[in-house]
Amino acid sequence: MTTHLDRRGPHPTPRSGVVDTMRSALRGELPERYVRPFDAEFWDVLRAELRPDLTILDIGSGRRPTIPVGDRAGTTRYVGLDISRTELEAAPDGSYDEIVVSDAAVFRPELADRFDLAVSFQVFEHLDAVDVAFETLRRYLKPGGVLVTQFSARYSIFGIVNRMLPHRVSKELLVRLLHRDPATIFPAPYDHCTYPALREILAPWSDWEITPLYLAGQYFNFSRVAKAAYVGLEQQLYERDVRNLATYYIVRAVR
Repeated sequence: MTTHLDRRGPHPTPRSGVVDTMRSALRGELPERYVRPFDAEFWDVLRAELRPDLTILDIGSGRRPTIPVGDRAGTTRYVGLDISRTELEAAPDGSYDEIVVSDAAVFRPELADRFDLAVSFQVFEHLDAVDVAFETLRRYLKPGGVLVTQFSARYSIFGIVNRMLPHRVSKELLVRLLHRDPATIFPAPYDHCTYPALREILAPWSDWEITPLYLAGQYFNFSRVAKAAYVGLEQQLYERDVRNLATYYIVRAVR
């Protein structure tokens, strides 16, 4: 029987109201969930799965493996899967024991029932068929194997803007406003990156949990006023648990 758990984002706080949150943000005081880095909750979930002798598949890993060599527990076989051979070969020496050049949604029979753990960080929003990718990865895992992934949500503020603007414009904004490396910015259709769609996609898995995160304030670092206004609105989404308007989703799913 399939079981599941829908988790709130980290650090629940008492209801504070839009105005109070905005006033605090104007003083540079953000809600408590901003104290930790935006990937901290992902790493909490992932570290609980790490142990020696795992065979791990890193999806969309490219030049930056999700789990650095020094953070891998004991003897680990680490396989990188990416649509770009160039990206995989740009990774530091020793990052991968094996590389697979493939679309994450294209089933490769030689990978079936092979992995104890599949990981992916900020990749799924870039896929054209997230539902197919989830099913493909489920088939790559051994029975009882676990997928841990974090990705951006379709109805996050930047998800909406990215879909409205041409990719070249979105890319330029990210470079200018957030000082992102342009080599790390790729088109993002946000296919099936919504809370209801994820619940449907995860139905075949034996166990799963979705954690919504509300952490888009950094996209407004160019203006304290704009940031305060956004964080005030975001706080209400967080307190009211409006999961379909989250910034990111963390998914842990068991085959």
